[in-house]
Amino acid sequence: MRRADSTPAEAGGPPDDLEESCPSPGFEIGQSVSPQRPEGLLGLVLSLAAGLNDVASVNQLLDWDVHVSEQDAEGKTALWHTCSHGEEGMVERLLRAGANPNQADQYQISPLAEACGNGHTSIARRLLESSAEPNGGLLDEQRGHHAAVLTPLMRACEAGHAQVAELLL
Repeated sequence: MRRADSTPAEAGGPPDDLEESCPSPGFEIGQSVSPQRPEGLLGLVLSLAAGLNDVASVNQLLDWDVHVSEQDAEGKTALWHTCSHGEEGMVERLLRAGANPNQADQYQISPLAEACGNGHTSIARRLLESSAEPNGGLLDEQRGHHAAVLTPLMRACEAGHAQVAELLL
């Protein structure tokens, strides 16, 4: 039990800034998982482990036959999270396990568009080699009513990632 005057880290628990340092897994603590799809919980864990680049946990979950393209509450997959964070080795592991490089989230942001928007050139190249659709778009909420569609190329240009943009041309 933690003393009232100790920090979580002093008491052997997680550091106070853990929440700030961890990527969002795309689900809320306490979120219910459908009893018809109990494997959904393991898919959420897979997304979180991949986003944290926890190779051992990802390998264990894949060994347990967790579906590699299972989506979290926002429709994001383990591959999507990994492309967002720029973890090349994990991207390769997930693609070899059969992850779909074109599976977009609920906002139609594909793993390729996410990698391009974050300037991850080598990941974008690997996704293209894995048949990722370079002209796939995402719905642009900031420009109003989901009317405008941004492609991975437009996303790279908008974020100022010239090297990624050149790859897509």
